[in-house]
Amino acid sequence: MLREPIADLSKCVEPDRVRREVYTDPQIFELEMQRIHERVWIYCGHESQIPKSGDYYTVQVGRQPMLMVRGSDGNISVLYNRCPHRGNMMVGDRYGNTGEFFRCSYHAWTFHHDGKLKNIPMYESGYSGTRFTRDNPDCSMKRAARVESYRGFVFCSLAHEGPGLLEFLGESKVAFDDMCDRAPGGEVEVVPNCFRVIQHSNWKIFLENQLDALHPSVVHQSTGR
Repeated sequence: MLREPIADLSKCVEPDRVRREVYTDPQIFELEMQRIHERVWIYCGHESQIPKSGDYYTVQVGRQPMLMVRGSDGNISVLYNRCPHRGNMMVGDRYGNTGEFFRCSYHAWTFHHDGKLKNIPMYESGYSGTRFTRDNPDCSMKRAARVESYRGFVFCSLAHEGPGLLEFLGESKVAFDDMCDRAPGGEVEVVPNCFRVIQHSNWKIFLENQLDALHPSVVHQSTGR
């Protein structure tokens, strides 16, 4: 939580400039995580990246490590990538197949693909009489509050309340529709390999760079020629 109140944020944006605190103040970053990234719909991946039962793909939502997984019933779940027992990370690879269930590498607790607790080893001798029971929801892997898909693109929200995915996407849906409608079967898929980079900046600097239409004529001048 915030240590102290932040001054009026509107004063950080002036008619001809944005103050540097917007990019560097840790309290503003905390607010962004709470009010933006941990509330809105975040893209997790495409359904084609997890075609088979047990396939998973990991993603970070705000500050939370998450995983998208396809169950034996074909349904897709988005779970927190941690064991509810001691917080151990459930899967360490970027993607893979967990088999018929998830198994924690620390104490061997097992979970169904939807995150529900399957088994606790040595339950009778180690946990009998405690709150660690199969019917206690706190003993199952935590699920994202909301999960929805549009044209095969899977999104999740960590907030239980808020606008639905279609309302959130608004007119931007046209980008997904245009891409899918031009495909022969009306669907697209993600094929290997994904080109990944590490951007040494905060998310706002990266976004501004993507929207800056002037720099390409300078930075990428030789490519343009």
